[in-house]
Amino acid sequence: SESWVRNKHMPSFNEWLKNRIARLQNLSSETLQWLSQGPKWSATTWQGYDINGYTFHTVKQDSKCTV
Repeated sequence: SESWVRNKHMPSFNEWLKNRIARLQNLSSETLQWLSQGPKWSATTWQGYDINGYTFHTVKQDSKCTV
């Protein structure tokens, strides 16, 4: 059924794409090679930032300040 195919496809797609791109390395674009590595589970974060002379902080960082 369609739901069975979808359930099998979702967990194995990244591995299938990675293998497929590896076989076609000279025919695939740099973007496809990058995408075939799968998602990155880390994100860059900041505790604050400045915009037009105003400083903004996260709630956690802001709670450390007395002013």
